Amino acid sequence: ERDYVTQRVSLSQEVQRIFGIGPVNLPGWQDRWLDLIHPEDRPTAAEASAAALAGTARYDVEYRVIRPDGAVRVVHSQGDAIVAGPGRPRRMFGTVQDITEFRRAQDELRASESRFRVFVDHATDAFFLHGRGGVILDVNQQACDSLGYTRDELVGMSPRDFDLDTD
Repeated sequence: ERDYVTQRVSLSQEVQRIFGIGPVNLPGWQDRWLDLIHPEDRPTAAEASAAALAGTARYDVEYRVIRPDGAVRVVHSQGDAIVAGPGRPRRMFGTVQDITEFRRAQDELRASESRFRVFVDHATDAFFLHGRGGVILDVNQQACDSLGYTRDELVGMSPRDFDLDTD
């Protein structure tokens, strides 16, 4: 929470842990906060903060934090500002959530899916992924080549559409 009237910043212990810092005061917090953000993410975070303080948008942004010990964390931060009028912020409050492990898991899943796709697409056997009722959800290139259809044509079909003997 940032109180612009009393010049006070309140950071939870969890936020302090995520950022790798101790308690702070308001006059230096904006610059200190921006210094902790990855240089590539600073403009986006600063714009989101400025829009919230102007009362034009809700603060909702993801960015990377570079802690003083060099560790990088990914955070999702969101909040709201109370303004007394244009350019007159009174208070800003919100949450900061460390989503580093979530993003890492997403990246690993994407890499795994990519490796799987390469393996399946280069297989010499036709592969079909079926959903409920046998509807084709995905196929590899060999399936397309052997049946004479494109992937887009096969997805959504049923095996009965191209093989009348399928039961």
